[in-house]
Amino acid sequence: MGYTAEQQQGAWIEAIAMVEALRAGNKPLARQVLTTSPHPAPVLDGLLRLTSVLLHSIPPNQIDSLLTIAYRSDPPPPIPHQP
Repeated sequence: MGYTAEQQQGAWIEAIAMVEALRAGNKPLARQVLTTSPHPAPVLDGLLRLTSVLLHSIPPNQIDSLLTIAYRSDPPPPIPHQP
């Protein structure tokens, strides 16, 4: 499905809001932004793009350590829904 420029801009702002919420340690709010978005697919695309930029700014050995730990760990508990 195609999105208008306004919808894409809104989704980009929502992706940024998710990163800001995650940075503040508020995973429930980040989840709420995504689950209440009228266009979650481009929001997720924006989040993936921001994540990619972040990953390319971190030394590769730190990413390797993160992935090693992640593979050895159980899945984290679900993020609770906002009341």
